[in-house]
Amino acid sequence: MESLGVLKNEFLWEEERKLAAMVLKENKMGIAWLEDEKGRFRDDYFSPVVFPVVKHVLWCRKNLPIPPAIRDEVISLIKQKVAAGTYKPSNSSYRHQWFCVGKKDSRI
Repeated sequence: MESLGVLKNEFLWEEERKLAAMVLKENKMGIAWLEDEKGRFRDDYFSPVVFPVVKHVLWCRKNLPIPPAIRDEVISLIKQKVAAGTYKPSNSSYRHQWFCVGKKDSRI
């Protein structure tokens, strides 16, 4: 609670701070604070979504280069996402361009 600043937050009223603290305590096992704590619904509860498609020409666009100054950080972030199961390896015939932009606080 202390590191989140819930109890010292001046934006919330006293009762709202107490409610926020109670909700966080009651649900601490259901909140993902780190990437590897995130989960997903099991396939036996919810079947994977299948999208019907019509025949078409496959497309694959080359990615824009990662800026050298943040390359190692981007690779580390992608490896964390793969390890956590957020990203999965794929041999898909489709790929769209993506690019990296650093946030104002210097994180990717």
